[in-house]
This record gives sequence, structure tokens and C-alpha cells, in this order.
Amino acid sequence: MNDLQKALDELLSLSGPGTTWGNIERAKLKRLREAIGPATAVSEMLNVSLATIYSWEKQEQPDVPRPAPPQRQLRRFSTLIADKHFSSLLDRPKSETPQPVLYDVLMKMRSLKETMERCALGTRFWVLRSGRPFVAGNDPAAFEFMARFLRENSADSYFVYLDADQDIGIGARHSRAKESFESLMERVTAAPDSTALLKKIHEVPIKDPVEAYKLGFTDTFVSYAMAEYGAEGRRKFQRDYDVWLEFVFDISKDPQNEQKQFMWLELPADEAEAWRSRRIKILESRVKKRRAKGI
Repeated sequence: MNDLQKALDELLSLSGPGTTWGNIERAKLKRLREAIGPATAVSEMLNVSLATIYSWEKQEQPDVPRPAPPQRQLRRFSTLIADKHFSSLLDRPKSETPQPVLYDVLMKMRSLKETMERCALGTRFWVLRSGRPFVAGNDPAAFEFMARFLRENSADSYFVYLDADQDIGIGARHSRAKESFESLMERVTAAPDSTALLKKIHEVPIKDPVEAYKLGFTDTFVSYAMAEYGAEGRRKFQRDYDVWLEFVFDISKDPQNEQKQFMWLELPADEAEAWRSRRIKILESRVKKRRAKGI
């Protein structure tokens, strides 16, 4: 990173209003750009055309001084250099000696399809919501997808939501999960096979603010899901549990055409184990107490 930044600093010192470059400077810029990445990628990252990149690098025969590239554009190469360096921290071979740097917890991104395929090999599936609703409670198509999953797989599903009598400090959205679960149960009750579905659905309301904080119900923008695997799942995935953080990403390229995408970030096996161990006593205690009351 330091060598690339030094090369950029040299080019910046040779640029500015009224300055011109010859073939030597343009060759240096080309070497710098090639060290960062292909011209197509660099042009996209700088938001300039590919023709502009090539014009900055073009060497004339004979050598004719031409205006240097805009200094404000050259300064943006510094961000590309930093991005390349931070990416290199993630790409180090496993054989290298571990370094005390960033990103010791690396998550995998999973689609809905991938997540559901893994949950199909679970014995218990937990979904935890604080400020976000259970989608299956608000959307008929999502409910049908959930119902089909319950019919086709043996896993029991546990719906955990905040049911505090008062706002615990996460804003007006804290009741959305409860309201959507009530809607979900109305759909289940109306289903032809409601009795079979109800046996696989377990309601886990959390009323105690202390328990809510321990479960992570302090931020409304994130939701959790956990799969506990049976023997087949453990053999296939080489882990006992999976934990996902569910987010909705804005993937719009055009501000006028909004596009959103659900994505699940999967914790590494040791982090999933730790996440579960901090919460499972609370969750199972709530389930046990409701069963004792015949709920």
C-alpha cells in the first residue's frame, strides 16, 4: 500500500491547474492503475468512462505535452489503494501466520434458498424479531412458503418476539413483531391442515426487558434466525448450529428504481455456538413455562 501511495503522491505533486504531462508521467499513471486493477474496474470505481482512463494513460509519438488529468480525480485513486489493501487483509492464505488485524470473524452471505435448504436439516428453527415483523404474517405468498416448509420438514419453528408492556427504548416499532405474529396465527388457524401446522409452531413472547436485552432486542433493524441440526445436518455441515443475521439491502443502481434484497449473514461455527450459549437458557425457559401453563 505504501509504495502505491508514494507513486500517487508523486503524480499529485506533478498535477494541478495549468500543468502538463508527457509520456513519462502517463506511463507512471498506467503502472499505478494496473497495480490497482483493470481499466474497466478502475473507471467504474472512479465513475469516469473507460475512454477517459485510456486518454490519461495514452503516450504520444513523438512525445507531446498535454494537460495533466484533473487533480481531484487523481486524489480519488487514494481510496482505491486503500480498498485494495483492506481486501488483501481478507485474502491472505490460511497458511500464513495469523496477524492481529481486522476481520477475525468472517461471515458468509446466504440467500433465502440457501438458508432454507440448511434449515430443512434442522430439528428446531428459531426466528427472533424485535422491531421487524414476521413477513409470513403480513404477506400471503410468504405465509404459503412458510406453511409448505413446515409441511415438508420435521423441524419445529419457534417465533420469538418482544411483548413488553411498554417501549424498552427501541422506538415505536417494538410491537410490529407481535402484531405480525398474531396475523400469522390467524392464517394458520384458517388453513385446512391447521392442527398439523400448530403442532410445529411455538410462540415465545419476551416480556422481561432484561431478557430482551440479553437476547439482543435492542436494535430494530436486525433480526436473528438459528437452526439446530440433527444428525444428518451435523454430518453435512460439520457444525451443530447455524445462526444468521437477517438484513434487507438496498441494491438499487438507479435512485428512481428502488430494489431491495433479503440477505442472511451466517456466523462462523464458533461464533454461532457462543451466540446460542448466551441465549438458549432464556429461550428454553420461556418455552418450558408456557408448556407448564398448557399454552
